[in-house]
Amino acid sequence: AVVSTQSGHYGRGLFLTLFLGAHTAPKLWCATQDNKLYVRDPVESDISWTHVGHANNLVGMTSLNGKLFCATSNNRLYVRDPVQDNTGWTDIGHANNLVALTALNGKLYCATEDNKLYARDPVEYNVAWKHIGHANNLVAMAGINGKLWCATTSNKLYVREPVEYNIGWTHIGHANELTSMATLDGKLYCTTSSNRLYVRDPEEANIGWTHIGHANNVVAMAGIHVTFPKLFCATQSNRLYVRDPVESDISWTHVGHANNLVGMTSLNGKLFCATSNNRLYVRDPVQDNTGWTDIGHANNLVALTALNGKLYCATEDNKLYARDPVEYNVAWKHIGHANNLVAMAGINGKLWCATTSNKLYVREPVEYNIGWTHIGHANELTSMATLDGKLYCTTSSNRLYVRDPEEANIGWTHIGHANNVVAMAGIEVE
Repeated sequence: AVVSTQSGHYGRGLFLTLFLGAHTAPKLWCATQDNKLYVRDPVESDISWTHVGHANNLVGMTSLNGKLFCATSNNRLYVRDPVQDNTGWTDIGHANNLVALTALNGKLYCATEDNKLYARDPVEYNVAWKHIGHANNLVAMAGINGKLWCATTSNKLYVREPVEYNIGWTHIGHANELTSMATLDGKLYCTTSSNRLYVRDPEEANIGWTHIGHANNVVAMAGIHVTFPKLFCATQSNRLYVRDPVESDISWTHVGHANNLVGMTSLNGKLFCATSNNRLYVRDPVQDNTGWTDIGHANNLVALTALNGKLYCATEDNKLYARDPVEYNVAWKHIGHANNLVAMAGINGKLWCATTSNKLYVREPVEYNIGWTHIGHANELTSMATLDGKLYCTTSSNRLYVRDPEEANIGWTHIGHANNVVAMAGIEVE
């Protein structure tokens, strides 16, 4: 729930903890006749589609288990992650003579040119499709509310149970001039040969479709939730805020509380924090005022991070500790030294730290005392975090920087402001 907003610029003396996280959002994806892949929000108004990649010779597309699947005119089945860049599609088998593709209840379903209905498991290698019935004159297919839905060349909408034997389809309404169908968040979407995008509820009755925008030359469509990074911050006033990590000064939205934080990290889809009263807490990274759960002690911390399923901390007396991220009080194990640390992060299988002498070090996360290797500079750091293969830091001059995690003295790139930050973390939320 949005309680209030706060601008991206903070007053003097304000205490900040920054958490770099993510949330999921629904998106419609479509492939077009000119072999391009586009994405847009499923809002019921005419907004632009954003070009995000290639989709060559598609005849069908669907989503399942957080992946996009497609079939092509050369009889192949492909899969890719729903990231919004031009990532590759991976060939996972055959998909002969398809006219429609969908997913339901953990299975892929397809209709073919010879009016047959098939099903297969969504494994990422070549397996046989099982013939389970007829699918006459289909132009599009979708799965929702436990049933298969299809549109036909006669502009009719049908449903059937997804049983793996031949049963009838039930006529329930109209589906005029459809070129593709998709489902998302309890709604049925379609595109038409007149380049329009429509939506309707999946009621088994002849109800109207609502025109919500354009969809030019679409040959296939899918709906899926995708992950986007978010910046979370905790302030001296014990509030938790969130904003997009865009490279411009935007508002922060108040989403909860974060009392007396001194460090924060993430692991296993959870947000962990240590507080000035020597306690360790955990919460889900949801964007509302959910509670923090006390799970143990965290005495005199100066830095907190996570790596390879463990929590690591550095303390005021220059010691390095590790513990399991279990949600009850367990002992921290002393595993080495961590002299004069101001920030710590974990990436590429190693612990990284910045010190009061403006140096950047790495070490293996072994649970005994070994040396840290000096690899570069880290000037005036107040926090460090990792996200999507990058190392981020904030400085006492209220700036946000990023660099690749190469073990060499390379430059940091200034990408924005980060006022009065003392801790930062990164997470990918499913």
